[in-house]
Amino acid sequence: MDWVINHTEVTPADASGPASGDNLVRATIRDIVTLGDDLHVRLAPDAARPFTLHMKVSRHAVSHQAVAPGLPLTVRLTPSAIVTMTPGDDTETGGRHPE
Repeated sequence: MDWVINHTEVTPADASGPASGDNLVRATIRDIVTLGDDLHVRLAPDAARPFTLHMKVSRHAVSHQAVAPGLPLTVRLTPSAIVTMTPGDDTETGGRHPE
């Protein structure tokens, strides 16, 4: 089963509560694009099945964390924003964002 989540619903774990609980994903930062006050971050989760997560976050939200390509980062996925996709759904990418 594949899934999708809006990139604004992927947040650094420290920015949205304690670093324990459900929907935490450990990842490595692949790259960062700075657009004004926002950072667009592409993450490679530490998972058996490879996929890519994208995150849009303000610089202020990550100002107390080291955020740079190659560094680890734990992110939280907003549970209500996760949409599961079943075979036959009209989508090309499922839970993976095109690269």
